[in-house]
Amino acid sequence: MKFHLSYFSVFVLGMILPRVGAIDRSLAASCLLAQLPLGLLAFVAPPPWQDVLVYVRWGIYLSGFVLLARAGGRVVPAPLPNTAVQTT
Repeated sequence: MKFHLSYFSVFVLGMILPRVGAIDRSLAASCLLAQLPLGLLAFVAPPPWQDVLVYVRWGIYLSGFVLLARAGGRVVPAPLPNTAVQTT
């Protein structure tokens, strides 16, 4: 069950990632357009193709981690809202 949920969570991550630069767009595209179809194909493909699809999927995971590390270094957190309480 956790593998099925991980495909869904990677898909959701691809939807919520900001697409500011080329690295961000390629990371979101790999999450949206590659991981879910490859995961589904790895389950339904004939046995000779399953090994190839699993290796391709792991390669995309590895490149996604590298892209996420590169993209994560540039993220600037949003300022916190002013929540000062006025007393009288």
